[in-house]
Amino acid sequence: IMSYTPTSGTYVLQLRRTIKAPIQRLYEAMERDEDRRVWMNAPTTLQAEVGGRYQSANGADAEFMEIHPRELWRLEWKNPRHKPGSEVVIKFVKNNRRESTIFVRHWRIKSKQDYDELYNGWLWVLNSLEDYLERGQFLDRNDADTSA
Repeated sequence: IMSYTPTSGTYVLQLRRTIKAPIQRLYEAMERDEDRRVWMNAPTTLQAEVGGRYQSANGADAEFMEIHPRELWRLEWKNPRHKPGSEVVIKFVKNNRRESTIFVRHWRIKSKQDYDELYNGWLWVLNSLEDYLERGQFLDRNDADTSA
């Protein structure tokens, strides 16, 4: 879902994906290096603590501002390819023992071009994560815009 906030002149991106995986497994796939290395198909660094960073080989960079394990991550987006000042919240929700939902909200995006790049990047992330957890596969990184 895209929205534009005329008062601030910024864009908001919201995505959600329901995945057939327990909440603990979904969270581990996001947090653990050995999982992320596979489904992201690229090296990444993640320090899941306030002040810690997420960085990827393609230049994505964010700083953790708030973290509640298996519930919520809030990050300040610092990717130099995008105008500064945007934020991301990733929520992890347990639907039942075998199914979870991940929500991504990225807001204060300052240009339509940044929005489009971030949308493609986040969509790829959710698609590859779902493929990894449900089918043991992942998407080729070359098939996507790699903004996230």
